[in-house]
Amino acid sequence: MFGFLKELVKTDKPVTDVAPSERTELAKAMIDLLVEAANTDGGIDEDERHIIAHIIAEHFALDEEEVNHLFDEAVIAAKTRVDIHSLTR
Repeated sequence: MFGFLKELVKTDKPVTDVAPSERTELAKAMIDLLVEAANTDGGIDEDERHIIAHIIAEHFALDEEEVNHLFDEAVIAAKTRVDIHSLTR
């Protein structure tokens, strides 16, 4: 997983060579990590939300509705998560 994330950061090509369900799972993992990182200062502002949503939409070729849904789920999960180690499995 970390190898994939590292490669994702290196390229600006959309991830389209995997099945849509796998692409969604990869996007969810990435957005979970980005939400945790953005939340380290105690909250996520609109600029951070927009940037994260844009990155996810572009790299995973997802529509705005799906990205917003994943983002909302990630924010809820981050509020109840007691550690971030579960994100690295």
